[in-house]
Amino acid sequence: MIEPIVKQIRHFVKKKGYAPARHLEGLDLFIPPQPNKFYRFDGAVESIPCHLITLLDEFGFEVQNREEVIESGEGATGHCRNLSFISKGDLIEISVPFYRAICPEIDMYNKGHEDMHAIQHLKLSQAYPLLNGRLRNQGYSLDLQLVPGRENQASIAGLLNILQNGISPKEVFECPEIKEVWDYMCRNKR
Repeated sequence: MIEPIVKQIRHFVKKKGYAPARHLEGLDLFIPPQPNKFYRFDGAVESIPCHLITLLDEFGFEVQNREEVIESGEGATGHCRNLSFISKGDLIEISVPFYRAICPEIDMYNKGHEDMHAIQHLKLSQAYPLLNGRLRNQGYSLDLQLVPGRENQASIAGLLNILQNGISPKEVFECPEIKEVWDYMCRNKR
C-alpha cells in the first residue's frame, strides 16, 4: 500500500479509547503502562485503506491521495498506524493496529503481527521478555530483539499467536514470507 500524503487540517484532541499501553489485545499481552505511549486496538475492519483514511482524519489529517491509497491497499490484510505528536512539550506516541477479517487462522496471525508493530513503535521493551518466554514455552530458543528485521519480528509474533491458539502454522503458508519465517523458527527449535 502506498503511503498517504497528508495535510494537517486540525490538531488532534485525545478521545476515548486511547489509553496508556497496558493490554495489547492482539497478543493478549499485559504490560505496565508507559507515560505518553498510547494504544488502541481497532480489530477487524472492512477495508484497510478506508479505515486508515478514517483514522488519519480522526487525528486531524486530510489524505491528499485518497484514491491511490484505496486502490493500492485493497489487498492488504493488516496495518498498524503509528503516530508521534508533540503535546505540551512532551512526545506522545500512539499505535493503532487493525486487520481485515479473512478466516480465523489468518486473523489470529494478523492480530499478533500488527501488535508487534505497536510494540516496536512504542518501544515497549518490557514486552520482549514476555514474548520470549512464550516462545520458550512453545519450544523455540529465540530472542525477538535479536531477530533481524521488524517484519521478521512481527511475523514471528503472528506465528506465535496462532501456535498459542492451537492453530497449525501451515494454515497461513499461502504467504511465502510467513513460510520463510516459520522455517527460521524451526531452525531455532529446542
